[in-house]
Amino acid sequence: MYVHNTLKYVELGGRLTAQGLANLYATAENLKINSKWLEIYAQPEIPYHLRNMSIENLNDLISGLNRFNGSQDFINLAQKELSTRNQ
Repeated sequence: MYVHNTLKYVELGGRLTAQGLANLYATAENLKINSKWLEIYAQPEIPYHLRNMSIENLNDLISGLNRFNGSQDFINLAQKELSTRNQ
């Protein structure tokens, strides 16, 4: 129920938190969210949340982007942010 409400909220223009976005990518397969939905509703949020993500969240996001054929530009942005944290 909560997941369905969250997805509808995003579809209607609501915004996810940084952790919510990472969690969405980490669990998208289990939630049966397809790559097109992620492309339309989740990917545009990525640039706004990268600096607020933990290292674990960044790893989840990168893994999810790779699994769901995410934009290489967003993968590169997330990897760049992660590299700044690992220095």
